[in-house]
Amino acid sequence: MLRIQTHADARAFLDRAEAWLLGQEERYGLVLGIAYQVLGGLHHYRQPIYWATVERESAEGEATVVGCVFRTPPHKVGVTELPVTATDALVASLRGTYSSLTGVGGPERAASAFARAWTARFGGKWSIDRRQRLHSLTSVRLPKVPAPGSLRLAIAPDVPVARAWMAGFIRETRVRQVGADTATRLIEERRLHFWVDGQPRCMVGAVRETPNTAGVGAVYTPPRYRDRGYASIAVATLSQQLLDAGKRSCFLYTDLANPISNAIYRRIGYEPIDDVVELTIL
Repeated sequence: MLRIQTHADARAFLDRAEAWLLGQEERYGLVLGIAYQVLGGLHHYRQPIYWATVERESAEGEATVVGCVFRTPPHKVGVTELPVTATDALVASLRGTYSSLTGVGGPERAASAFARAWTARFGGKWSIDRRQRLHSLTSVRLPKVPAPGSLRLAIAPDVPVARAWMAGFIRETRVRQVGADTATRLIEERRLHFWVDGQPRCMVGAVRETPNTAGVGAVYTPPRYRDRGYASIAVATLSQQLLDAGKRSCFLYTDLANPISNAIYRRIGYEPIDDVVELTIL
């Protein structure tokens, strides 16, 4: 028998789900990183935040985690792989917290099953917003002819440039999980970097961490500096720094509609491990 177990806060959620998520740490680094972020109070999400585990109960009454679900408003629902037979119960549980939803993201089978069930029950339509590929890296291959310059940590005087570049990143990628103020937060947390060749040419961030992995993202090169290899060397250098600091691996997401970025990251050592979708519910 499957059941949806909701949790009052990030601490309670991690107490129940952390071991299961760490079993596939690269794959579930996003939800782990967000839970750690909320636990540390380093966020601007709106209440109520939703945390739940999907659990299978044996005939002996023992429950095991088989999936996780979360929402950090105003963002979409996030799901891991989970049994689709739990979808109706999940819809009912989320409806108890939210009267409406903007969408759902995660593995396509689980996400689309949820979107179908939600709209069938409460009306509306759903559509695929974008498809992404999750990549993981354990060893860096530096570009054969790296672009000139060096990677440096972004500091407080860089905030205006970083915010403008983050706005460009959001506009081009249509990523809705971040805002321009994310640049300020990443600088405060010493997670945002610039590749500097005389002056900043490219931005890259270590956007979240789990015990053994680190998520790389917010990669943005202004149009006037593109096609010079800055993004390749910036991502490769930051990834190597994270590995040297003790991380087992790094992970990042790419838009499947952008073959250039997928090819760039493959060349420096990122290998695909999963495909996910973001669905919009109207």
